Amino acid sequence: MKTVTVIITSYNSAQCIDRAIHSLLAQNGLNKDFSLEIIVVDDCSTDTTLEIVRQYPVQMLTTGKNSGGPNRGRNMGLQHAGGDYICLMDHDDEWFPNRIESQLRYTSLAPIVTCGYTIVDKNGSENIRSASHPDGYRTFTANETFRDKLARRNNRQNCYLGTILFDSKLKEILFEEEYGQLDWDWILRLF
Repeated sequence: MKTVTVIITSYNSAQCIDRAIHSLLAQNGLNKDFSLEIIVVDDCSTDTTLEIVRQYPVQMLTTGKNSGGPNRGRNMGLQHAGGDYICLMDHDDEWFPNRIESQLRYTSLAPIVTCGYTIVDKNGSENIRSASHPDGYRTFTANETFRDKLARRNNRQNCYLGTILFDSKLKEILFEEEYGQLDWDWILRLF
């Protein structure tokens, strides 16, 4: 059975982290088709985030000093990740129940598998949805996603950070911590 590590970075997320973790524990196929390792890296929250997280079967880490962003926590999570595959999750994300199960079907085709997503604004009044492919999946040639992302082309592979499942062999690709670059820089290096 394959293990998927999900790394959640948190900071003052008491109002949403419960929903995020619950959506992971409700994944279809959990403990049947795959096992789950959840690592929560907290960036020195001052609310009740830690008390909420301690109620769940997760590995809890802390940055020790507020870093001002998620990259230090993501790197700490990557260094502790023991799964065959890795996903990154923001503390305010919620995953559909078939998210991991669906992506694992395609890991034999590529070391990086992305999926569609829906972004809902805080008021729930506007949804932004990425389109799914009519065949259920689409493959990309080597470096195609890198070139498309670099050129900022619209018709490219979904590579929103929260949609990526990648082989643990790529966990040595770390996030930049000095200049405040977030997802784009890491995604370019990953692809």
